[in-house]
Amino acid sequence: METGLLILLYIISFFQASEAKQKSSNLDCLYDSFETIICTWIPVKNAMKGQYQLTASVEYEKPPKTCQMNGTSIRSCKLILEDYSLTVTDTILLVVSYYTGEKWTEVHNQRIEPFKI
Repeated sequence: METGLLILLYIISFFQASEAKQKSSNLDCLYDSFETIICTWIPVKNAMKGQYQLTASVEYEKPPKTCQMNGTSIRSCKLILEDYSLTVTDTILLVVSYYTGEKWTEVHNQRIEPFKI
């Protein structure tokens, strides 16, 4: 896939997340219809500072994919799902987790159907 298109998807995702309300955490994701999901997460205002990760999984026997969420107030990452061979019927579970120093704790989860508008 062309690098320019990935950058454009990232910018669109960033602006969508920037417009989100701060009443609750918000996870916005864009799927490029090939293999990449770019997600931007805005935590609630009083969220812990530290290490966050995003995990994607599907409802069949493929191992989950994880990426570190970079940023301070708005965090983002890119997941490559080429091994998943997604179809129009697939649902992806996205989980944002925070590292407490001992274990990963789920702070947000969301299901997406990447091929549905």
